[in-house]
Amino acid sequence: MIFHRMNTPHSIPRPARPHALVALLALPLLPACDHPYDGPPVTEQDSAGVQILEAHIPVWTDSTAWRLDPEPLLDLHALGPTDAHTFFRIRGMRRLPDGTIAVVNAGTHEIRLFSSLGDHIATVGGQGEGPGEFGNLQRIELVGDSILALDYDGDIAVFGPVPDPTLIRTARVHDASIQSLHSLGDGTLVVEAIMSVPPPAAPGIVRTPNALLRLNLEGALLDSIGRTAGFEEYTDNVSFSGTPLFPRRSLVAAHGGRVYYGSAGSTSWASSTRWCSG
Repeated sequence: MIFHRMNTPHSIPRPARPHALVALLALPLLPACDHPYDGPPVTEQDSAGVQILEAHIPVWTDSTAWRLDPEPLLDLHALGPTDAHTFFRIRGMRRLPDGTIAVVNAGTHEIRLFSSLGDHIATVGGQGEGPGEFGNLQRIELVGDSILALDYDGDIAVFGPVPDPTLIRTARVHDASIQSLHSLGDGTLVVEAIMSVPPPAAPGIVRTPNALLRLNLEGALLDSIGRTAGFEEYTDNVSFSGTPLFPRRSLVAAHGGRVYYGSAGSTSWASSTRWCSG
């Protein structure tokens, strides 16, 4: 696993944020070749008291775009003399506030922790059916100095505190298949979940919306936020039988108590604030 520095030589301009619930539909990655956009770069509208800003063209230039430094800051595999530095099926990583790096090694269903210098300091999880073990480890999220780990069946394990974590608690989300989970920084989570799958209408590619739900750390439902576009699957009109090449998937993230979501199409992504005052 190699880590690179992100170079940001210039600030990227951002629209001013009003004191209200804001949804931002951001720019296309590539404008359509046949029909180039020639309207205003940003349009604004109000929808049921929600102010929406839609950007139609990129706000960055070649000089302001973010770039990765070609020289890596850290190469865990090259530094490591132990088996812990050999990875298989990495599904994600997070950097904790103290510099500790947590890596999801799905090949062994483990979460491996490394110092900021690349030294292996701890491993939690592993394959199994007991508390803190996983049948198919999917991803992790951070809550302060603790780590939330999501299994494929909806089981959530909380490990902490880092750098010497132990299993703190387990939770289970019922009646939903979780696609992603994110901390809102207030002791609650937002998850993207498949609630139900309707029968296919016809053969071809289908995309079923997913639910955005707010949960507490015990997995109990607190609120239903909305829906995302979901992900594409191919159906033969009998069952969902496969994933198309380069499928579109919805994207969800959280930062600063806000939830950002998008369709992950080739043209746009979106973000919105769910909680606000006033």
